[in-house]
Amino acid sequence: MAHKVDSLRAGQVLFRVHAQALDGEVDAGVFAAKLTTLIKALKAADRAVNKGLSAHQYTIAKLHTSSPTAILNERLALAVPYPLLSGISAFDSCADTLALGERPDLEIFGGTVQKIKSLATGASNSFGYAEIWTDNDSVVRVDPFLRERADAAIAFERELAAPVKARWFKGNVFASFDGTLKAVDLRGAVPQIKLTLKAGGKDIDCICRAEHFEEIKEALNRRVRVSGRAIYDGKSGLPRRVEVARIDLTREAGDVSRWRGSFEPFDTPDWPGDND
Repeated sequence: MAHKVDSLRAGQVLFRVHAQALDGEVDAGVFAAKLTTLIKALKAADRAVNKGLSAHQYTIAKLHTSSPTAILNERLALAVPYPLLSGISAFDSCADTLALGERPDLEIFGGTVQKIKSLATGASNSFGYAEIWTDNDSVVRVDPFLRERADAAIAFERELAAPVKARWFKGNVFASFDGTLKAVDLRGAVPQIKLTLKAGGKDIDCICRAEHFEEIKEALNRRVRVSGRAIYDGKSGLPRRVEVARIDLTREAGDVSRWRGSFEPFDTPDWPGDND
């Protein structure tokens, strides 16, 4: 299991792909194609924030074979008399905006959004999911959820042309949910779990961090309260995803059925003043 990355230097980005099956392997062609797409996305973000200039080049610093991983360097490729912005930071900003369901400025990030959509295409089919670490504390999970978010941003113009009145809340809030915790995919730095709600029995997809792993193991198939940032897409009353901040075990309510038949009906006595 991969834990938090703590060795990235400034100007580096880490890309890791997980297989579809828990004991499976990642197809080499898929890894190579997705790595190429990531580089294209970084270049698109680089041009977006540097006035159309390709200010940086991206080189391979390291490659690892277990859970195929590549670390890329971002290096200046131009000398200009004004500050240049990082394509890695711009990519991270665009991906985070998409994940929160907000609308990135497509005039600026349109090309990056398209590349992120391509990057997430095939997740859960040709591979499990991917991680992109843009620094030691920031990780993007590349999965079907991110593909949905990119699709929604690209379709924004069509939504404006044919607006539909929203029936549900759209946005993100900190919230808590009560239910039974089920494991889905505990590999990597962004484990995924499923919470079956106590009320209604509906499932909510949740993502955690590696530091939650022991809490997840202890809480599996037990009733818990999950708290974190709930992201709503406006399509239902339930969040599309919860980014988990904490997991608390909850105590089951006592069974009062054992008292059935233990009491007899009785009349309450009149109190002084009742008939005044």
